Amino acid sequence: MARTLLLDTGFLVALANRSDPDHQRCVRAWEQLHAKFVSVEGVLVEAAHLLRRAPAGPHVAFQIAASVRTEFAAPSPERYQQAFGLMKRYRSVPMDFVDALLVAVADELSIAEILTLDRRGFETYRASKGPFAIIPDRRV
Repeated sequence: MARTLLLDTGFLVALANRSDPDHQRCVRAWEQLHAKFVSVEGVLVEAAHLLRRAPAGPHVAFQIAASVRTEFAAPSPERYQQAFGLMKRYRSVPMDFVDALLVAVADELSIAEILTLDRRGFETYRASKGPFAIIPDRRV
Protein backbone atom coordinates (compact mmCIF):
# COMPACT_ATOMS: atom_id res chain seq x y z
CA MET A 1 0.00 0.00 0.00
CA ALA A 2 1.35 3.43 -0.97
CA ARG A 3 2.21 6.01 1.64
CA THR A 4 -0.46 8.75 1.81
CA LEU A 5 0.26 12.31 2.96
CA LEU A 6 -1.98 15.29 3.64
CA LEU A 7 -0.96 18.55 1.96
CA ASP A 8 -1.52 21.74 3.99
CA THR A 9 -1.47 25.38 2.90
CA GLY A 10 1.78 26.65 4.46
CA PHE A 11 3.86 23.89 2.94
CA LEU A 12 2.32 24.48 -0.51
CA VAL A 13 2.83 28.24 -0.24
CA ALA A 14 6.48 27.79 0.75
CA LEU A 15 7.05 25.49 -2.23
CA ALA A 16 5.42 27.94 -4.63
CA ASN A 17 7.15 31.08 -3.35
CA ARG A 18 10.94 31.14 -3.73
CA SER A 19 11.19 34.10 -1.37
CA ASP A 20 9.39 32.27 1.45
CA PRO A 21 11.80 31.69 4.38
CA ASP A 22 10.79 28.00 4.44
CA HIS A 23 11.09 27.46 0.68
CA GLN A 24 14.39 25.54 0.64
CA ARG A 25 13.46 23.42 3.63
CA CYS A 26 10.17 22.42 1.99
CA VAL A 27 11.82 21.79 -1.38
CA ARG A 28 14.33 19.42 0.25
CA ALA A 29 11.52 17.51 1.97
CA TRP A 30 9.36 17.49 -1.19
CA GLU A 31 12.14 16.07 -3.35
CA GLN A 32 12.44 13.03 -1.06
CA LEU A 33 8.75 12.12 -1.12
CA HIS A 34 7.19 9.32 -3.11
CA ALA A 35 3.59 9.12 -1.98
CA LYS A 36 -0.06 9.69 -2.70
CA PHE A 37 -1.15 13.23 -1.77
CA VAL A 38 -4.55 14.22 -0.40
CA SER A 39 -5.87 17.67 0.47
CA VAL A 40 -9.01 19.79 0.57
CA GLU A 41 -10.05 22.60 -1.76
CA GLY A 42 -9.67 25.14 1.04
CA VAL A 43 -5.90 24.62 0.89
CA LEU A 44 -5.92 25.94 -2.69
CA VAL A 45 -8.15 28.85 -1.70
CA GLU A 46 -5.85 29.82 1.18
CA ALA A 47 -2.73 29.38 -1.00
CA ALA A 48 -4.22 31.54 -3.77
CA HIS A 49 -4.97 34.27 -1.24
CA LEU A 50 -1.52 34.14 0.37
CA LEU A 51 0.25 34.05 -3.01
CA ARG A 52 -1.89 36.69 -4.73
CA ARG A 53 1.00 39.19 -4.95
CA ALA A 54 3.62 36.67 -6.11
CA PRO A 55 4.07 36.44 -9.89
CA ALA A 56 1.75 33.62 -11.00
CA GLY A 57 1.71 32.48 -7.36
CA PRO A 58 -1.77 30.93 -7.24
CA HIS A 59 -1.17 29.13 -10.54
CA VAL A 60 2.21 27.83 -9.39
CA ALA A 61 0.64 26.42 -6.22
CA PHE A 62 -2.06 24.68 -8.25
CA GLN A 63 0.55 23.30 -10.68
CA ILE A 64 2.59 21.86 -7.79
CA ALA A 65 -0.46 20.09 -6.38
CA ALA A 66 -1.51 18.89 -9.84
CA SER A 67 2.00 17.67 -10.71
CA VAL A 68 1.71 14.92 -8.10
CA ARG A 69 -1.97 14.24 -8.81
CA THR A 70 -3.12 15.49 -5.42
CA GLU A 71 -6.55 14.11 -4.65
CA PHE A 72 -8.87 16.80 -3.30
CA ALA A 73 -11.45 15.29 -0.97
CA ALA A 74 -14.95 16.25 -2.06
CA PRO A 75 -16.97 18.38 0.32
CA SER A 76 -19.83 16.71 2.14
CA PRO A 77 -22.28 17.74 4.87
CA GLU A 78 -20.95 14.93 7.08
CA ARG A 79 -17.36 16.10 6.74
CA TYR A 80 -18.40 19.69 7.44
CA GLN A 81 -20.22 18.61 10.60
CA GLN A 82 -17.16 16.66 11.73
CA ALA A 83 -14.99 19.73 11.01
CA PHE A 84 -17.24 21.98 13.10
CA GLY A 85 -17.02 19.48 15.97
CA LEU A 86 -13.23 19.45 15.68
CA MET A 87 -13.09 23.25 15.70
CA LYS A 88 -15.09 23.25 18.94
CA ARG A 89 -12.85 20.57 20.45
CA TYR A 90 -9.64 22.44 19.56
CA ARG A 91 -10.90 26.00 20.09
CA SER A 92 -8.05 26.71 22.52
CA VAL A 93 -5.38 25.98 19.85
CA PRO A 94 -7.36 27.41 17.79
CA MET A 95 -8.28 25.31 14.72
CA ASP A 96 -9.47 26.92 11.49
CA PHE A 97 -11.99 25.33 9.11
CA VAL A 98 -9.40 24.14 6.56
CA ASP A 99 -7.31 22.44 9.25
CA ALA A 100 -10.47 20.84 10.62
CA LEU A 101 -11.34 19.51 7.18
CA LEU A 102 -7.82 18.09 6.81
CA VAL A 103 -8.12 16.31 10.16
CA ALA A 104 -11.56 14.99 9.19
CA VAL A 105 -10.13 13.61 5.92
CA ALA A 106 -7.18 12.12 7.80
CA ASP A 107 -9.62 10.41 10.11
CA GLU A 108 -11.71 9.03 7.24
CA LEU A 109 -8.73 7.80 5.22
CA SER A 110 -6.48 6.78 8.16
CA ILE A 111 -3.74 9.25 7.18
CA ALA A 112 -1.11 9.90 9.84
CA GLU A 113 1.40 12.17 8.02
CA ILE A 114 1.02 15.78 6.93
CA LEU A 115 3.08 18.27 4.94
CA THR A 116 2.66 21.41 7.01
CA LEU A 117 4.46 24.31 8.63
CA ASP A 118 1.73 24.58 11.27
CA ARG A 119 3.53 22.66 13.98
CA ARG A 120 1.53 24.19 16.84
CA GLY A 121 -1.74 22.98 15.40
CA PHE A 122 -0.78 19.62 13.98
CA GLU A 123 1.31 18.61 17.00
CA THR A 124 -1.93 19.04 18.98
CA TYR A 125 -4.59 17.71 16.60
CA ARG A 126 -5.40 14.00 16.60
CA ALA A 127 -7.09 11.77 14.04
CA SER A 128 -8.03 8.12 14.38
CA LYS A 129 -4.38 7.05 14.02
CA GLY A 130 -3.29 9.36 16.83
CA PRO A 131 -0.72 12.18 16.53
CA PHE A 132 0.39 13.39 13.13
CA ALA A 133 3.90 12.88 11.79
CA ILE A 134 4.85 16.31 10.47
CA ILE A 135 6.95 16.87 7.36
CA PRO A 136 9.30 18.65 7.25
CA ASP A 137 10.56 17.78 10.68
CA ARG A 138 12.43 20.41 12.64
CA ARG A 139 15.84 19.23 11.44
CA VAL A 140 15.26 19.52 7.66
